[in-house]
Formats: sequence, C-alpha cells, structure tokens
Amino acid sequence: MGENTTKLRKINAKTIRQVLKNNPNITKAAVAEKTGLSYSTCNIILNEMVETGEVFASEQTIISGGRPAQIYNFNAQFNTMICFYIIEHQPEPLAVYAIFDLSGNILEDGYSLMPQPDENTIETFLANLLAKHPRTNVIGIGLPAVIMDYRTISFSDFPRLENIPLAEQLENKFKIPIIIENDANLTALGLSHSSAAKQSVIALYFPKESHPGSGVVINGEIVRGFSNFAGEIAYLPSDYGMGQDTVAQNSSEAAKQAAYIISAFACTLNPEFILLTGPILNDKMIPDILRWCNKYTPSEHLPQLTYISDTKSYYLMGLWTLIQKNTITLFESI
Repeated sequence: MGENTTKLRKINAKTIRQVLKNNPNITKAAVAEKTGLSYSTCNIILNEMVETGEVFASEQTIISGGRPAQIYNFNAQFNTMICFYIIEHQPEPLAVYAIFDLSGNILEDGYSLMPQPDENTIETFLANLLAKHPRTNVIGIGLPAVIMDYRTISFSDFPRLENIPLAEQLENKFKIPIIIENDANLTALGLSHSSAAKQSVIALYFPKESHPGSGVVINGEIVRGFSNFAGEIAYLPSDYGMGQDTVAQNSSEAAKQAAYIISAFACTLNPEFILLTGPILNDKMIPDILRWCNKYTPSEHLPQLTYISDTKSYYLMGLWTLIQKNTITLFESI
C-alpha cells in the first residue's frame, strides 16, 4: 500500500472515529452519510475497528419489518492517553497527571514529586504509569519551556531538560508517540476548547520567582511564531519584564505589569478573552488592572479578564486537545 493511500486511510479512519464518538448507536449507512465517505469504505474500516475491539457492533431490531441493521458504538477505553505536566512547587517540583480515555473522560489523576526533573526522572515516572495503564498509545507532556516542533526543549525553567530531544528519547524507550508543548500555550488551548469556548484566548502566567509568560490561541490554534518564541513576554523591551522580586511584593506594581502586557496584546492581537493566573495576582486586583489598562488602551478594545488560581483542568484539557489535533502526525513519528 502506497504512502498516500496509507495516509488517506488514516484520515478516513479518524473521520469515522469522530462520527462514532459523537453519534452512539449509529448504523453503517448513517456513518457513510455523516462522513461523506462511500459505503464500501465505511464497511471496510468499521469491520477492521470491530475486529480490533475499537468499535462495538450489535444488531438492532427493525420494528417495521425487514432485515435488522447493525449498529456501532465507539469503545472509548480501547486505548488510553497519559497527559502530564511539571510545575515548580515547594519543596520540590510536581508532576501532575491524568489518564484520559478516547472520549476525553479522566479515568485517573494525581501528582508525584519530581525532584530535579530530567530525562531519567521523567522516564521513571512514565514507566510506572505505563505499568498501570498498558493500553496507553500516546503521551502528552507540558513544560515551562520553549519547545521546538513539539519535540525538543530549547530552554526551560528546568535547566536539566534544556537542549534535549526529549520526545525522541522517550519514543525510543517506550515505542509510543510523544508530544510536548509549552505550559501557557496548553492552558490557553484548553480554555479555548472548553465549554466557555472563545475564538481568541491568551493565558498570562505571573509567577513569584521568574518572569511572566503567555500562551496565545487564535481561532482554536496555538500561535507559536516562526521560531516558536511567541508568548515569551519576559523579553518585552520594558522594565515590566524585569525586577520580579519588586513586583511580587507589591500588588500595585503587579497590577501595572499585568496592565502593560494586556494592553500590548490588545493593540497587537486584540483578543476577546485573557485568563490571568499565578501567585502574584488575585481576582480582587482586576479592577486595578483595568484602571491601568484604560490609561494605555481605549476600553472598547480591551478583552474580558478573569483570574483563575488553579488552571489544572484547562492545562490537561489543552494536552488532550493537542493530541486530538495531531493524531495522524503523531503516529507517523515512531
């Protein structure tokens, strides 16, 4: 089978899979109608999915007479996905994880201390999870880092991970596709695909001990820039990107810093929604932030602001969403 034919088959299978996820108890004819694929194509792919266990098939009695039609249901637990991210925490960094089924339901979640994160500690962490969840077929990782092409860490808050082809190393070890993305990008992506979905979303993170960071999603897609440097707002040419010790201890300075960054985004990308998070801000500071914003930017062009202290659900949903968007490419990487 040629490369193009194989890729088309994967695309058709992904299309059928999505229809099955959204339409329980569906017939083969209905699958063909909703996908726009031929009946014979659907027949071949559905038969393969039933044989592997990815899809359940059963007969449906037709009350009005005639032959009963077979109905199909997606087996959401045919495979699982491991999604985890690493965050700074005292006394040691934390690896926060969730095990998803194929429909996005969380089967298990938790966290583990990860002192001195590097390729070895991550490998051990994953080996323990994979022993419990052997049907895992893809792994998503979130890091406070600049990531090149979902694969290699350019630089990171965890120095031992810098300039390491982490995805390649883990794929060689576990023979499972790996995707890696920046923490703020994933938070913004998760929010943009949540029940409060927005077309243009920016996540701004304000830590205590390092510079702020951001993730940008426009029309449901992460904006990375030509060198994957988009969102690295610590490098903005302003004093507000520096002096975090002062900012962290002074709520007025923190509000000014946030307002400066929000206004910079308002006049460049004009997002409709900005999520604020991080320990130097809180929801009571939003009125002060808006007052400073109004000094820089006309109020009608300012985005809706909200503060969320715990972004875990958006972060993990961002990882799950990223995997869904890159399914075919991921499985070509190993």
